[in-house]
Amino acid sequence: MQNRILKELKSKTYQQLEKEAGEKSVELARLSGELVTGRLKNVRLVKGARIHLARVKTLMRQIQMTEGAEKQK
Repeated sequence: MQNRILKELKSKTYQQLEKEAGEKSVELARLSGELVTGRLKNVRLVKGARIHLARVKTLMRQIQMTEGAEKQK
């Protein structure tokens, strides 16, 4: 799993990764319910922190799992 992610990261330029991380952060913000009156508060913060793409994927998976668990209750 880790090797696959490393290959994926090496095959992309840093700018592409940063752009994808920014897009993922928008999805994350929506998923975590931080969409406040049409403005995403934490997107600039996430982009500024230059979150690792693999970390974003992990966070999204965790959010989807918790949402799935809440729906089952």
